[in-house]
Amino acid sequence: MRNVAKNPLSEENKFEKLKESRDDVLIIGPSGAGKGHLARLLHTKSKKRVAKQFIHVNSASVSSNIFESEMFGHIRGAFTGAFQNKEGYCSKVKDGDLFLDEIGDLSLGLQAKLLVLINDRIYMPVGSSETQRFEGRIIAATNKNLRKEIAEGKFREDLYYRLNNFVLNVKPLCEQKNKIPELVKLFLTEEDSDITLDESALRYFLAQKWDGNIRQLKNIVKQIARYSDASKKIMTKEDVVPYIEAEQVLERYGETFENKDLSTLIRILHNRINGNLQVLIKAFIENAFTLNNENITVTAQRIGVKRKSLERLLSKYKISKNRAILS
Repeated sequence: MRNVAKNPLSEENKFEKLKESRDDVLIIGPSGAGKGHLARLLHTKSKKRVAKQFIHVNSASVSSNIFESEMFGHIRGAFTGAFQNKEGYCSKVKDGDLFLDEIGDLSLGLQAKLLVLINDRIYMPVGSSETQRFEGRIIAATNKNLRKEIAEGKFREDLYYRLNNFVLNVKPLCEQKNKIPELVKLFLTEEDSDITLDESALRYFLAQKWDGNIRQLKNIVKQIARYSDASKKIMTKEDVVPYIEAEQVLERYGETFENKDLSTLIRILHNRINGNLQVLIKAFIENAFTLNNENITVTAQRIGVKRKSLERLLSKYKISKNRAILS
């Protein structure tokens, strides 16, 4: 039988080459498609890098006025409140991987500093006149069309071409549904769950649109792992339907969530879904808790209950800090 050569430009082949490389990598794909997951795999699947540092920085969540200090560190007295030297991510990562997520959201000023870091492999802590050597690899990711951002004056062209040397493109989940069974198994393992989905449940998963991509799939699998009957180890289609329907309703009302109190949302869920209402309430409260940065007082105000009532609900549904599902 004739051997068929691998396409050297396929994403799988590029991944295999890049995971052991010291070259910086740009990952492009839609929101929730698994760019962070792929960045982590570039690190963990590398024999050379798996034991080294991996630092994830969400560029969109760090305000511009402190981003430079977080990235490069600062020296004592660099600004008001700088009472001691601070080590930045560029130093902490050593010769590991620094993952800059949502790089398209960086200001033009910070993009200029990042360009120096990438080109010259040096950086300068805030307030210092001495440069430091950067030994790590940068993995950047974005869901934006950077060429369009360049045309609109929002992204530096020189930084784009510097990052564009080695690119991995992540497809939306709807274009790679064959990976769903593998991903379900992975996410259940991450939850230390011994649950499995039977063929009917997996077929139902494969039939969904998955507009929220891998993030949406992961959220649903987490809910299944955490809230299912502990005595039931094999889940059927009938078992998983309420979780997917709950996620769809939460997404439908997510943009106006702050205008919905808990009693109103329960009424909406009850009228529109023929499923386990308790599952849906758990999902709503957990999402609300996450959306409000796990702040009990703010979450209680947003969903229209007293703080003590919310504390009882969090206890009832076993929702604790750092366990809330990402929205």
